[in-house]
Amino acid sequence: MTIDKRSTMRKSLQLSVDIYNCGSYLGRGTTRDIHIDGAFIEGCADGILQNDILELYIFSSEDDQLPVFLTAMVVRNSSQGVGVLFGCGEREFRWLLSTLGKISGNGGMHEAAHAGSTVH
Repeated sequence: MTIDKRSTMRKSLQLSVDIYNCGSYLGRGTTRDIHIDGAFIEGCADGILQNDILELYIFSSEDDQLPVFLTAMVVRNSSQGVGVLFGCGEREFRWLLSTLGKISGNGGMHEAAHAGSTVH
C-alpha cells in the first residue's frame, strides 16, 4: 500500500518554465502538474540538487511575453525532473490560485485569487 504524503490536490497542467539557479540559466522545463504549494517540472534536472533554491519564470502560454516569477526549493529530484516547493509573494500567489481555478472549473478558487487584488 502506498501512502500519499501530499497535503494539496495536484492539477495536470503543462506550462513552460525557464529555470535559473543564482542567476545562471539552467534551461527550460515543463510543468507536469501543479498545486498551491509547488509543482513537478519535467526536463532540465541535470545539475539540480535537492534543497537548491531556483528562480522560475513560468509562462502561462507559448506566446506569453511576461512570465510570472516564483522562487522555489527543490524537494525531490529524479531522472524525469524536479519537485519544487514554491516561496510565493502575494501577487504570484493570486496568479497561482487563479490558474488553478481556471483549470479545475472551481469558481471559488478564482474568486479567492482576486479577492485581495489592488490596482497599482
